[in-house]
Amino acid sequence: MIWEAYVNWAQGLENYTETACHVYRRYIAFKPEDTEHYIEYLLKNDLLEEALELYLQIISDESFVSIRGKTKY
Repeated sequence: MIWEAYVNWAQGLENYTETACHVYRRYIAFKPEDTEHYIEYLLKNDLLEEALELYLQIISDESFVSIRGKTKY
C-alpha cells in the first residue's frame, strides 16, 4: 500500500509540516480510522487548532471506532 509509505515520508519532512498535513488530510479521507495518528502528528508540531477540530469531529461521530481502544461502548 503506497499510502503508508507516503505518510511515513511526509512525517520525516522537517520544516515542511504544511506538506505533511496535506498528505495526512488526503490519507484520512481515504482511511478515517487513522485520524488519531494525524492528531498525534498535529499535537507534536503544535498545530493545536486543527487537532482540536479533528477531536471534535471524532467525538461527535457515533460511528467512529478508535484504533487505540479509546472509544466508549
